[in-house]
Amino acid sequence: MRVRMKKNFYTGLLMILPVVITFYIFNWLFNIAFRIINNTIIIKVLKRLVVLFLGEGADAFYIQLLIYIVAAIIIVFSITLLGYMTKVVFFSKIIKKTTNILERIPVIKTVYSAIKQITEIAYSDSEESVYKKVVAVEFPRKGLYAIGFLTADKNTALKDFLADKEIVNVFVPTAPNPTSGFLLCIPKEDIHPLNMSVEWAFKLIVSGGYLTEELVKEKKENVNE
Repeated sequence: MRVRMKKNFYTGLLMILPVVITFYIFNWLFNIAFRIINNTIIIKVLKRLVVLFLGEGADAFYIQLLIYIVAAIIIVFSITLLGYMTKVVFFSKIIKKTTNILERIPVIKTVYSAIKQITEIAYSDSEESVYKKVVAVEFPRKGLYAIGFLTADKNTALKDFLADKEIVNVFVPTAPNPTSGFLLCIPKEDIHPLNMSVEWAFKLIVSGGYLTEELVKEKKENVNE
């Protein structure tokens, strides 16, 4: 019972956490942006622009709308600047130390690592992704199948004693934390390619098999009805 409750807790947490985190992050960023531009020359310029184009009786709504647009521009610029800073050696070391601390905190390390992995896969270029294909392999024993990712089309490490077979590398992640798993060096004929995107495979694994494309489509149809 305790193990089931723990798995259900992690599954539920991982399902709602991306939405909650996204909301709070953008809310926090907008608050920071508002504080930066509040009572500054930027606000005065925006008010003058509104009056110039809409007249003296311009509604405060348009001023607030412009403030939101400026705040959004500041957020996009700041995030882009942060992305650039990660390439600078000094800042990259600070970011790495911070992530190392997060990955050592109980509960948080599981959630953070999983979300980080999914984000990297979801927003990486498919051509650059280390996960080439979603496949099914018999694991951990014959008759049982596990979902894995083809990471290399050729394995030369085992060529000395498996020269007659074409060996490929398959990474089989654990659920609900896909950052750990098993590296299988397996004959190419023993893998079964699946008609599934890498992103959906990760969602399926993180949710413990609950979140499938069919379930999402069914829920969307119910909402539309």
